[in-house]
Amino acid sequence: MSETSAESVIPRDVLVRAIGREPAALEAFFDQVFPRVYRVVEKMVRQREAAEDVCQEVFYRIHRAIDRLDPERDPLPWVMTIAMNCCRKHWASKAESQAKRTTGIDDHPGLDERIDSGAPDPEALREDAVKRQKIEAALQELPEPMRESIVLHLYAGLGHDEIADSLGIGHAAARKRYSRAIARLGELLEDVVP
Repeated sequence: MSETSAESVIPRDVLVRAIGREPAALEAFFDQVFPRVYRVVEKMVRQREAAEDVCQEVFYRIHRAIDRLDPERDPLPWVMTIAMNCCRKHWASKAESQAKRTTGIDDHPGLDERIDSGAPDPEALREDAVKRQKIEAALQELPEPMRESIVLHLYAGLGHDEIADSLGIGHAAARKRYSRAIARLGELLEDVVP
């Protein structure tokens, strides 16, 4: 991993003070990384409320372990590793919870009226929404390692080296995984994106 890079959003002096648990520096650190963490988590868990809960867990874990951070290195891969681990934990608990319960349309009285009474129906909005849904669905169809690679690059802005560090894989493996993920996403979206 490289030293705190020009792309890093955390000035080194703030990072050093945050590692020392100085409240103002911790706040600045959290403020700087939160937007990227939230974008990644939201794309991975796909629900706003769940993303907020997962982010809370991410920042709790960061706060607990920040004194182990190396001030000479870019903290973003470390932060994203924590975020991805929290997403995995969320998926595991969600799968367990869903296995315990099932619901149907009958469990939600009035749902059909709420769906019918809503938004305007211009064709362009519909087409955009359909496109977004297809892209999101294609992203979710990717195997988890490929999806992680794309989300970390597109939504967290990490480069291949930082993705490798975040996922605990080699740099060549990160580049290959991203390349394969983009190719697979392209195949899945052939009819959406010419």
